[in-house]
Amino acid sequence: MFSFFSYKTLKQLTFGLIVLLLCSGGFAEVEEQFLIVSSDTDDISGPVKSVTIKESWYHGLLDKRYAESSYLSSICSFSENGILKERLFYSEVGDLTYRWQRSISDQGKIQSEIKYKKNDILITKGTYLYDSNGRRSQSDIYRYDGKLDKQIRFIYDDRGILKEQHELKDGQIILKTVYEYDANNNLLSFTNYDKDQNIEVKEEHRYGPDGNIASSIIINKSEAVIASMVYTHDDQGRKTEIMAFSKDGRIEFRRLFQYNDQGDISRMTVYSRGGYFSDCEAYRYKYDDHGNWIEKHESTARVDTSYQCPIRIVYRSIEYYDLSDNSFE
Repeated sequence: MFSFFSYKTLKQLTFGLIVLLLCSGGFAEVEEQFLIVSSDTDDISGPVKSVTIKESWYHGLLDKRYAESSYLSSICSFSENGILKERLFYSEVGDLTYRWQRSISDQGKIQSEIKYKKNDILITKGTYLYDSNGRRSQSDIYRYDGKLDKQIRFIYDDRGILKEQHELKDGQIILKTVYEYDANNNLLSFTNYDKDQNIEVKEEHRYGPDGNIASSIIINKSEAVIASMVYTHDDQGRKTEIMAFSKDGRIEFRRLFQYNDQGDISRMTVYSRGGYFSDCEAYRYKYDDHGNWIEKHESTARVDTSYQCPIRIVYRSIEYYDLSDNSFE
């Protein structure tokens, strides 16, 4: 799922897989992939009804930084069972740029997703089928012109864990992913096969005594290790250090994480090849009575913390469903 230099992708292993490990700690089940991305709301807890997100960016010289007026960035709406059902994206001048919408069954399953440009111009659509156990069995992805682009089929083992994922185009498998787990349902490896059943790339994971992922390697079709990652966790299972190595064993980068009392990242320091300081980002938050942050202040900092240059403020206005509602008991 990870990559050295880019973010999430489950379909393309290679370097795109390693960064996914930056954000997770191994997993008992491979998460279902949907069209809607909600990285700035997926940490919210409680009976959330809607989230309005505004941003304010800093400008000016280092010693004369000023924050511009905040602008509406996004509005997210949630169902009563906590599923993101609609997200609206806005430009800095207030124009609606994209709209993502989901239909949800009475059982709380996502039946379809549609992404529109402004003026309700279709970009893509996904429809989803589930088996008798409520597990996703098939995804059909459609293009902007309404024609079927591809299908994804999910196959589970006797434990109900995803063991294979098939991507089809015109009825033919073009990509197959096979997953292997240990006795504790931790993901040990997943392998991508092309349409001719040749291995494209494989990722393997190892776990420590605490059950957290300790290392990961990427293997190419020639069975050579092309990249590896090593992880350190604190006693709460949170990643505190990530080290990435190239195929010849050289350190590509090292990332250190610090957390505040609420468990949110307060500082991330990055070192590049050779152990040279590359970047440091600092975060401070304000929280509401539900423990969700409603302001996040982002700064870039010197490694010795002697100076922090403010970059951005993110504001989240969160509306909650009535806590006395029986659906939240």
